[in-house]
Amino acid sequence: MPRTNTPVHTLQQDRQNLKVLVSALVYRILTARSSNGKTTARRVEFGYGRDKHIVNASREVILCVGALKSPHILELSGIGNRDVLNRIGVTVDVELPGIGNNVQEHVFTGPSFELRDDVEFETVDILLRDSAVAIKHAELQLKNGTPGCKIISFPGHPSIPNLPVEGKCYVSIMSMMNYTFSRGTIHSISNDPREEPEFDPHYLEEEAGLEIRCEAIKFVRGLSQISPLKNMIDWIKNNFNTTWHTCGSCSMWPQDKDGVVDPELKRLYTISQNKSFCANAMGMQSC
Repeated sequence: MPRTNTPVHTLQQDRQNLKVLVSALVYRILTARSSNGKTTARRVEFGYGRDKHIVNASREVILCVGALKSPHILELSGIGNRDVLNRIGVTVDVELPGIGNNVQEHVFTGPSFELRDDVEFETVDILLRDSAVAIKHAELQLKNGTPGCKIISFPGHPSIPNLPVEGKCYVSIMSMMNYTFSRGTIHSISNDPREEPEFDPHYLEEEAGLEIRCEAIKFVRGLSQISPLKNMIDWIKNNFNTTWHTCGSCSMWPQDKDGVVDPELKRLYTISQNKSFCANAMGMQSC
């Protein structure tokens, strides 16, 4: 559980049927197959302290551990791509090849510019100072939808590889991709639940996404006639950042397109009494 602080305690103190365990590690979901071949999530195995425990599910098991850990737990449970499960020595219970695929991230590149000492600067983002302009931008986004690429100003020096000079002021103009073309993977590398899965985001492997990044940087820096394109590509590949908005590892797509979760978020395909409800189910990035 990522957080178990005051709000959770307030909820728990009045609920006799709610038990929150801090620092408990889920090992796997235990399923059962009926005579008609239907697979049902029945129990959850987890570690707490030095002991292993099993809890029975009378109604359903809700998997809500984010895009990074959901594929891990499902694969340890024997649910996923057959090749991956065979590689880590887990018996295949339900074959869902899309688990751990279609992973996406928001990425950005932010060149920083040193300001002259005589420039008074608080922020270049007029949206923070003028509510009328902010309203116009909101109306444009509602009318035209979320842009594929955003240009965002930031009063500071978050860019790499060069470090800021002490005593100097900087402004950074960052280009952020809302929709990435590359698709990453998250897969287990061992049947040990304590060993983290392998995360390969496959950043910038699709040519279209890299071309958009180049055009955005040329727009920001005004270097279309100054720097050779190859130099810019190398700079982007070595200096982009992620915003840690991972999603898509258990996508809500049709099953024949490697989908994992049904369109109503009621269950994983072919498994009853098992829900997956968090960013892992998003088939595409949102802004």
